Amino acid sequence: MDKIVRTLSGLGSKIAWAELRHLPVRANEIAVRHDGLARTVMTNQSGPAFIWQACFPGAHETLLVNGRPMSATV
Repeated sequence: MDKIVRTLSGLGSKIAWAELRHLPVRANEIAVRHDGLARTVMTNQSGPAFIWQACFPGAHETLLVNGRPMSATV
C-alpha cells in the first residue's frame, strides 16, 4: 500500500535520540523523533492521512499509541 510510512530506529548505543522536522514524505510533511530503540514519536505536520507502521526490534505484545496500549504484530 502506498499510504504506509514505516519507521525503525537505527540509533546505536552512543546516541540517545534523533529528531527530524519538516521532512517531506510523498504529499506530506512529517516530524519523527526516535528515543533510543524503544520510543518513536511521529507527527503528520501537513498533508493527507496515512498509516504509520512503527517498527521496533524484538517481539512485543503491546505498544503504547497515544498513551493507550494497542496489540502489536510480529
